[in-house]
Formats: sequence, structure tokens, C-alpha cells
Amino acid sequence: MKTKNTISIILLVLFALLLPLTLVLSNVAGTVFNQKKLTDLLVSNIFSDEALPKRIKEMTIYEAQYSEIDKTMDMRMMTNVLGGVEDAKWLDLFDTVLPEKARIDLADTLVGGLFTWMDTDDAYPNIVIPVTDILGGVQENILPVTAWVFDAFRVPPCSDELVAGFAEGQYGDDPTALITCTPPVSMTDDVVAATSVMMGKMIAEQAPSEDIVLADQISASMSAEDMIAQKNTANTMRGLLPLAWLLPVLFLIVAAALFVRSVEDAVKWLQWPFFAAGLIGLILGLRLANPVSLLRGALLPPLAGVPSPAVAVMVKLLESLFRDVGSMLLWATVPLLVIGAGMLVYSYRENLKNVPAGLGDFFKSLVPPTMEEIA
Repeated sequence: MKTKNTISIILLVLFALLLPLTLVLSNVAGTVFNQKKLTDLLVSNIFSDEALPKRIKEMTIYEAQYSEIDKTMDMRMMTNVLGGVEDAKWLDLFDTVLPEKARIDLADTLVGGLFTWMDTDDAYPNIVIPVTDILGGVQENILPVTAWVFDAFRVPPCSDELVAGFAEGQYGDDPTALITCTPPVSMTDDVVAATSVMMGKMIAEQAPSEDIVLADQISASMSAEDMIAQKNTANTMRGLLPLAWLLPVLFLIVAAALFVRSVEDAVKWLQWPFFAAGLIGLILGLRLANPVSLLRGALLPPLAGVPSPAVAVMVKLLESLFRDVGSMLLWATVPLLVIGAGMLVYSYRENLKNVPAGLGDFFKSLVPPTMEEIA
């Protein structure tokens, strides 16, 4: 009997501790390893019209806060200028060069290629990022894009020296110097036209001539054997983690089979495990529902070699994921907390009846005796 009780207690403790944690793991895996949910996560937090301007602004803020000290003044100024562009202006730009539908299609392609790779024997994912099409869209619309820059950027007026050069048709060869100042209204069209030519040449010279093939990028730093091992690990997690919550449930079933013979037995043995699991789930769910400080503490400042803008995007994706998981955890475990609390009240109902009288006696003891009582 003692052995059975000991085993039951151990199993119930494991149930209370593991249930909230495995529910978190299962729901994270249910999003990360689900093609549609992962695509929706990326679209709603990065690629959509609603999210994209916010991410750009956050990326510029992170770049300004965590960039290297030795960055040039022009780069820091450009970071500040980009951070000041209104959300509506960013949408105007992307509607011209990469509309929302094209961005959603890009997300579908990236995620779809990732899951196709996980379901095949290929060593590397067959994902191609169409940078030439994206930059081609910019080059085809270089004049309206340049006009957008002069309209959206909030920068000081151009110096008298530059204005004098504009009057003579001299614009130099540095487009950065032109877009970081505001020309006189009468000269804006000419400056925009000249700047668009320079920007078009700069993009043509610096842009990659081919699309980015992800397999080529990865193979340069990871062997095929290592990549296949990583994929096998991911597929194992993909199969097991969504079912992780079944393990503590199994512990509960086995423990119940050892001791439950009546309703009274169930109440006696399950009250504290249910209450503890629900309480842990409540605390963890509330923490995950507001994960910003946790994520920033873990990811900031960025590690060496990790771009600050990429960290900004990662923080937002994880924040959205954790909020959803935290909300789910609250829905799943708060009922357990309520049931466990109800069982405890039921079990200790006789003792609770004496609580008011006991409290009354306690407070009476705090009242100093009268003179008559002392006499």
C-alpha cells in the first residue's frame, strides 16, 4: 500500500509540474511546425500592410540603439531619418515596388519551401529568394521611388553651396548627400530626376546579378550530413512535441488507476495536483502573455555578428507567438485551478466552518481587557 501511495504521489507531482510546461511546448510546436500557422505568423507580424511599417520603424530604432559606435554620421543620420517616416508613406512605397499580395506570396514560397525540404530527402532546402525581381521593381519605378524619398524624409534644407550647384545643374555623384537635405521647391523636380539617375546606377552596380539560392548559402557553412541531421532532429520534434501534453495526462491516469475507488478518493488525491497545475499554468500564462521584458532581456543587446534589425523582427515574432501560447495556457489551466480550489473547499468544509469563530476569538484577544475584567 505504501509503495502504491508513493508511486501515486510521484506521478501526481510530475503531472502538476509537467502539464503547464508540455502545454507550452505543444502549442509552440503546433505553430512552428504547421505550414499555414507559421505563414500566418510571418504575414501578420512582418509582411502585411499593417505590420510592415511598424517593423521598419522598430528595425531603425534597434539599429540606432545597438549599432557600433564607429558608424559614420551619415549612416546614423539615415537611421534617424528612416525612423521618422510615417506609416502611410511606407505603404505608398511598398504599394509601388512590392505590394502586399506579392509579399504574402513571398512568405508562402519561403515557408512552403521549408516544409517541402522537411518532407523530402534533400540535404538543403530548395528556396530561392527573388531579389532580382524585387530590385527590378525598384529600378522600373526609380523615379517615383526617388520622389517618394524626397517627400517622405524629414530632413533640413540643403546648404547654400548645394543650392548654388543645383542652379547651375551640378548635382555631384553622391545620392546620399542629396536625399539627406530638402531642396528648394522650385528645384525639387530637377533634383529628383538627377538623384533617380544616380540611384538607378548605384542599384545596378551593387545589386546581385542572380537570385539568392538558400542551398548555396547554407552549404558554404554546413555540410550535407550536418544539415540532414538537423532536419531529422526537427522532424522528430515536429512529431513528438505536439503530443507532449499526453505524458502528464498519462501520469494522471496511471495514478488514478492506483488509488481512485470512489468520488471521495478522487477529491482527496486530485485536489492539490489540479490546484498546483492550475496555479503554475496561471503564473506561466500571465508571464507569457506579456513577454516583452523577458525577450529583451534574453536577446538584447544582440550577440556579436547578429544584426540589430534582425533581432527587432525576432523579438516581435516571439512576442506574438508567446502571447498566443500564454492565452491558450490560461484557457487550459485556469479551469483546473478552479476545480482544484473547489475540491479543496469541499474537503476542508468542516474546518472552514470554524474559521469565522476562530477569527472572532483571535480579534477579541487583541482587545485590551477593561478595568472591571482586570479587577
